Amino acid sequence: MTSKCSKLADFFRKIGEAILSVRKLPSKLKWGTSDLKEKIRVKKKSKAKPTVPKILQGFFEQRHAGWPEYVILKVQICVIILFAISAIFAIFPGWTPEVVFIPLILILVGYTLYLVPTQLKRAFKQDYPAYRAFIGIILIIVFVLVVVLRYISFGIVESPQMALVPVILVIGSILGAFAAFRVKYGRNYTYGVVQRVRDSKAAVRITYDIRSNVKHGLHFLETLVKVKSGDRVKVGVERSMWGLRGSEPTTILERVK
Repeated sequence: MTSKCSKLADFFRKIGEAILSVRKLPSKLKWGTSDLKEKIRVKKKSKAKPTVPKILQGFFEQRHAGWPEYVILKVQICVIILFAISAIFAIFPGWTPEVVFIPLILILVGYTLYLVPTQLKRAFKQDYPAYRAFIGIILIIVFVLVVVLRYISFGIVESPQMALVPVILVIGSILGAFAAFRVKYGRNYTYGVVQRVRDSKAAVRITYDIRSNVKHGLHFLETLVKVKSGDRVKVGVERSMWGLRGSEPTTILERVK
């Protein structure tokens, strides 16, 4: 009886050692554990913060810009090219074959639509609805520009005087759309991160902000509150009437928790 109890105790002791000691685990299980760790490491790496391509890092660092500005630059270049091609296609129908220009327009529209929910959303999380609405306005304007000027203005209207009506409607629609965007999403402040403080002024790094129409950069601002390096702050801006030159950051209003 005693020997049976001893054997039973030895049996459970070996089970306990196998559970508590990794060295006692079978080699296959060890391999599975290391494989799981590798998968977790790769997954974490895939979620790492995106960066500007190395070839452009120096260019962006000199301008106190980062990955969000890199993304918005790609969007801006795409939109400018899209506008230019659409305008040429709409205004000069005799010189612009559809078989060439329509695929170009569709490619640019498709790439812009790809950037919006992927990179643009990740770069500007909090203000993403504003950026999405702005790109939507741009694409609608391109559609109206092409359809109205190419297929309605030149296709139906024969009088030179009446031909101005679609042009006026397009310009009015553009101004109205941007005015509505400014009313809904515009604001007279933005956010930044304090880089250093000296007396009553602080150097604040501000990223591109479409809602306040502020360009990225390092700005030396008066501060109404006590701040230190690394603080995220709310910055007041002075907006121009039409916003063509962008807004100017003026004063640090408060610290943001």
